[in-house]
Amino acid sequence: MPYRKQVISLTPEWSEVSQKDWIDYISSDMGQIVRAVLDPLMLEQIRPQGKVLLDIGCGEGYFARVLKAAGAARVVGADISPALIKKAQEQDPDGEYQVFDIASGPLSPPGGFDAVSACMVLMDLPDLDIAYRNISASLAPSGHLIACMINPYYAFPVGEWRWALRDGLHHVFDPRHRTPKRFVRQVHGVLLGEFDWILYIGNYFERRVVEKMLGNAATLHFHKPFSDYVNLAAKHGLVLQLLLEPQISGELHERYAHEPLARALTTVPLFFVLVFAKVSQL
Repeated sequence: MPYRKQVISLTPEWSEVSQKDWIDYISSDMGQIVRAVLDPLMLEQIRPQGKVLLDIGCGEGYFARVLKAAGAARVVGADISPALIKKAQEQDPDGEYQVFDIASGPLSPPGGFDAVSACMVLMDLPDLDIAYRNISASLAPSGHLIACMINPYYAFPVGEWRWALRDGLHHVFDPRHRTPKRFVRQVHGVLLGEFDWILYIGNYFERRVVEKMLGNAATLHFHKPFSDYVNLAAKHGLVLQLLLEPQISGELHERYAHEPLARALTTVPLFFVLVFAKVSQL
């Protein structure tokens, strides 16, 4: 089924995101929460020690550096943004970084990587089918793809968090719930400021392309049902072995109590960590 595009043509592609915009985002409280929640789980599943690894969508190379520090034998970072690859090389002169689009083919040498990591990348790929094909071709037999991504059931663009009365704004407009007692309780809630950060769910099934803001950077997000992520991978011999639903720790939530994302992660799993194993295709 084709995507429905809801964005203007001037929305930048990832290759055009500036160094400053991206680094400002990953350095922000929101970016720090995402990294603190996901990085340990990614490392636990990759088990980098002694492995040859490919990190696609590496940005300015932060996770590639994490993999190197964890004992990987070799790490290649690949990203479509020349500006971000330049920044990665500046921060890690001895590292291996390439301007590369996974849609263009497998990274050389084909079959040369024990594992491929994809940190918050899959939902930003225009053609996931082609990407999976090339990831599979890049992996050695029995290799793994380990990816983290937003949860399409609850996160952007399906889930929208808004400040609302704890009773829920929808009750105000629903005549079935407009009883005198409820009305008095709502007025009381408004007067006392009893608002909360509440999740509203939109259309999950509709595939669509939307503009996503990461700090000051506007990018494209390709929303699709979760079944697409699993079934398209299986088409190319990548079979889902493990799905993790990260929850924020109490210590991290306390540290970032002012950040709505921290509160949201105590309520629903906004991210997935996925482990795919490459299998022989008949």
